[in-house]
Amino acid sequence: MKASFTKTMLALGTCLFLVCGVLPQAAPAADVVKITIPCHIPSSYKDMFPPVKQFVDRINELGKGKLEAQLYHSGSLYKVKDIVPALMNGSCEIVFHTSSHTTGSWPELGGLTLPFLYKSNDDIQARWHQDGALFKLVKDELVSKYDVRLLGAGITGSLWLWTIDGKPVRTPADLKGLKIRTTGTVDADFIKACGGTPIFLSSSETYEALQRGTIDGLTTFPGGLLGRNLDEVLRYGTEIKCGWAYQIYTVESLFKSWPKDVQDAITTAAKEYDAAIFKSMMDYEKSTVFPRIAKTVQIVTPDAAGQAEFEKIAKAVYPVWSATVSPAFAEKFIALSQQ
Repeated sequence: MKASFTKTMLALGTCLFLVCGVLPQAAPAADVVKITIPCHIPSSYKDMFPPVKQFVDRINELGKGKLEAQLYHSGSLYKVKDIVPALMNGSCEIVFHTSSHTTGSWPELGGLTLPFLYKSNDDIQARWHQDGALFKLVKDELVSKYDVRLLGAGITGSLWLWTIDGKPVRTPADLKGLKIRTTGTVDADFIKACGGTPIFLSSSETYEALQRGTIDGLTTFPGGLLGRNLDEVLRYGTEIKCGWAYQIYTVESLFKSWPKDVQDAITTAAKEYDAAIFKSMMDYEKSTVFPRIAKTVQIVTPDAAGQAEFEKIAKAVYPVWSATVSPAFAEKFIALSQQ
């Protein structure tokens, strides 16, 4: 009996050894890179939101199961002022943000908004192409100074100056005493140099402020009027050719830690985003924005003398921005933007 028991235990031990030591074990699942992406614009922005969603959908598609990205739009995860801090403290991995909002943290981006630096929307888009020298200059500077990687230029075209009834702007003198809600520090410097008073308000407060006369106007891209129904309270629009963008950022050291195929998926999707958002913005302006606002808003075109005055003041603002970045960077940035 004792011998039989011993033989049985030995047999069981042998079986366990074979099962545990010989049979192949299931391989651990590959690590999935999970990416949280906040943005503050709502889905009602028919020109800007679809390309944003396209970028997120595309990196999920190209990631082939190795990457999972989740978009949080309409400020549902972070408010405007909290997006950059969230990226830098590791609370999220990729962010969308306007070039004007990020200028406070990374002043190099403010060069895009220098008034009359570029000739047209197409000129801005061509110079900020990802394979071009200007994009590389900005990208390298952000990496070296802040460990921030500019993934997508996101050019949306020019900012315009929009004003309420009775206050058209044809010359800089027309801005004297007007209170203008601006998008960032660079266009604020320009408005101030023209004699106006820059005001900082959230976009959600702008409609009521215009309606009450708390402010006399604002700077924004044309599509911004429809996103907040501002054409109901505005009456004039003057193009001031301040470049603007809705850009994509990540932390460089984090990006470098991701597998090469994940990096490639994100880079490819970002290039596609750059083309998609510019086309979307321009098509929407032509097909929807300007036909709609024509019912209530008059487009003001300064004469030659007024235009010359605007451009003279604009050039006087360039050194203000240049003083916030390295002299070599400022000189090269302006040269590459105008050559």
